[in-house]
Amino acid sequence: MTTGERIKFYRQRRGLTRPVLAGLVGTNPRWIKAVESNQIRNPKLAALQNIAAALGLRDVGLLTGGEPIGIDVSRGPGHPSLPAVREAINAVTIPSREPQRLDYLAARVDAAWRAGMPHPITAPSSASSCRP
Repeated sequence: MTTGERIKFYRQRRGLTRPVLAGLVGTNPRWIKAVESNQIRNPKLAALQNIAAALGLRDVGLLTGGEPIGIDVSRGPGHPSLPAVREAINAVTIPSREPQRLDYLAARVDAAWRAGMPHPITAPSSASSCRP
């Protein structure tokens, strides 16, 4: 069976119509029909997780016929430090001035490389590797 055929099987087994499943998943019935009829062969993992959850399945692998994949594989609160990382990323501002010249940036990378090395090692030539 294809993924679409499995989705149709579990949808019908649960007694759900396409419009009902589409509403539970947050899509439209035409998309569900396209998946079930294999016009869309590889729905994204997030979509499959939503379909599995709506169908009361705890394993996306039941829909794909592949390895077991829990529906909460990429959901949930995530790593405890995630909010702090998100805040730090969102706090970065991008200056509106002209970007610095490539040779200036290459010199700064070279200087930082030399400053961080406890013994003499030839640093990669960042100036040549950064140029297009």
